[in-house]
Amino acid sequence: MKNRYLIPFIIVIIGFCFFLFTSFYNQAKQEAIRHINNEQLLHARQAARGIEEFFDSWIHILTALSEAKQIVHMDETGKKNIELLYNTNQDKIRTITRVNAEGRIVYAFPLSPDIIGMNISRQEHIREIMRTHKPVVSDVFPAVQGYDTVVLHVPVFKNGIYDGTIAIGVNFQALSKRYLEDIKIGNTGYAWMTSRDGTELYCPVPGHTGKSVFENCRDFPSILSMAEDMLKGRQGTAVYTFDKVRGDKVEIVKKHAVFMPINIGNTFWSIVVASSEDEMIASLENFRNKLILVIGLLLLGGVLFSYYGLKALFIIQEEKKRHRAEEALRKTEETYRLVVDNIADVITVLDLNLRFTYVSPSIIRLRGYTAEEVMMQTIEQIMTPESMQIVARAFEEELKLETSGTADLGRTRILELEQYRKDGSTVWLENHISALRDNEKKLIGIITLSHDITHRRQAEEELQRTLDSLRKAIGATIQVMVSAVEARDPYTAGHQIRSANLARAIATEMGLPPNTIEGIRMAGSIHDIGKLSIPAEILSKPTRLTNLEFSLIKEHSVKGYEMLKDVESPWPLAEIVHQHHERMDGSGYPGNLKGHEILMEARILAVADVVESMASHRPYRPAIGIEAALEEIEKNKGILYDDKVADACLRLFREKGFQL
Repeated sequence: MKNRYLIPFIIVIIGFCFFLFTSFYNQAKQEAIRHINNEQLLHARQAARGIEEFFDSWIHILTALSEAKQIVHMDETGKKNIELLYNTNQDKIRTITRVNAEGRIVYAFPLSPDIIGMNISRQEHIREIMRTHKPVVSDVFPAVQGYDTVVLHVPVFKNGIYDGTIAIGVNFQALSKRYLEDIKIGNTGYAWMTSRDGTELYCPVPGHTGKSVFENCRDFPSILSMAEDMLKGRQGTAVYTFDKVRGDKVEIVKKHAVFMPINIGNTFWSIVVASSEDEMIASLENFRNKLILVIGLLLLGGVLFSYYGLKALFIIQEEKKRHRAEEALRKTEETYRLVVDNIADVITVLDLNLRFTYVSPSIIRLRGYTAEEVMMQTIEQIMTPESMQIVARAFEEELKLETSGTADLGRTRILELEQYRKDGSTVWLENHISALRDNEKKLIGIITLSHDITHRRQAEEELQRTLDSLRKAIGATIQVMVSAVEARDPYTAGHQIRSANLARAIATEMGLPPNTIEGIRMAGSIHDIGKLSIPAEILSKPTRLTNLEFSLIKEHSVKGYEMLKDVESPWPLAEIVHQHHERMDGSGYPGNLKGHEILMEARILAVADVVESMASHRPYRPAIGIEAALEEIEKNKGILYDDKVADACLRLFREKGFQL
């Protein structure tokens, strides 16, 4: 009778366990995807903000320049001012051009005599600014110099009447490289960008740039659906698939993407940041497979199932906490963005006595003073003493450059300075400072472009606190892995921790950076995690291992690498675990690496592992002793073990009294 009810009971328990595990996994998967999408949105927003601020900043600069009489009449002083502006910003722009009301080029720098007088009124962006008299950004088009360019035109008025434009040309490849090329999320995540008509302006996929997204992706309806929303200037998330060709095989790749508009002048572009779903959940799938194995082996006990269930719940809770922290950071970033959008950059010009000769009207929003009030102030009155010292040193350096004959017309200094507001408070400014020099490179003044970075500093502090919290979460995960290894191999219980502590002490003795020392400690705590794949009877065998058994033991460094290779971490944990049995002369395993082919962290862990192993008891032999272990290190220093690591280890035990 009892047996009759036992089988249904076991089936119910197994079904309930499977239901719980599936629920935990699916929830963790959705949390991981939401986390990646939030990260992608942050990258997209930062890139969009950078591009928008680039064009907004130049609209302010060109607007201020267009109000100068020298630019309106385009006299010699105006030409010198344009040349000066170009020389101080040639790392950002390629040309500065003055166009008259009829659409003819009247001046361009760098000087191009063959284009002076050229009629460009038929160009679409010229027709638009002639019609609207408002700043216009052109579509991307190929320049004659061989690069793609985008042009910003700002109207010029003479006695209130439209009198043409002042424009800059920007190297689009440099612009996209600056803001888009460095966006990397894992191994598959990247950014691409389209114009308002669907042309792919930037894409790392060969052959896509310059073509319509509807042509490049005509066989992928999910991408086309997202593209239609992008052309309407919308922001959102999407899931799309595409074919990835690997030799003769074609794989269908599923990607999660975020997209948002980049509003610039009269037009907009759209940026997309997308990552492969397989990469997003790779670590979760690895975790799932391991958990299934443990549950299958220990299901009859029941206790370990509950244990792993609670652990899975803990992981989900930690994911929620991290999500809440990221959401708080996102809201802080949005608040900062709102503040920045309502603050205009400020242009100031100072003479050699550091007196203001020009201040743009937007200063009132930044410091509460009018431009006229600032013109009456000295630089000592507006800056805190600490910032004044920074400015004084920078000014002295510019004078020394002039004296030594090494002055550079295109050099720009970026200084973060604290200034007083009218109400007595202070504001932090990022100042792009350029020296004004004549044709003989003699210093005649200083020009600055300033914007408020007070909220950015606050956001950076909040981000650092969030990173510290995430680092603690990684430490908790490492501790779970340590417990799993020691549960399988009770004879070496504590070996990993003792090895990690010794490795950390050696790294400290060698004077390595604190972050590297922490990575060595983390790797040391789990360096034998690969033993989870080795049968327990081999790990605890009380007699000497056979060659076959020892070959299985040697596989634990490879297995450990495979378990850790997809784990995101600030340190190369997988490689350290992979190499901790390599030796300097190439006699180690699994890769027979030599010398500098081996990570320094792995060299340190190798010495710590040998010393702890020889000094501790093993099932097949008693402890050899610490002195024998130190003799082994000293005898093979420079042969099997790194010289500096071995010396540091010997000093710890023989001179500083270190004990395991």
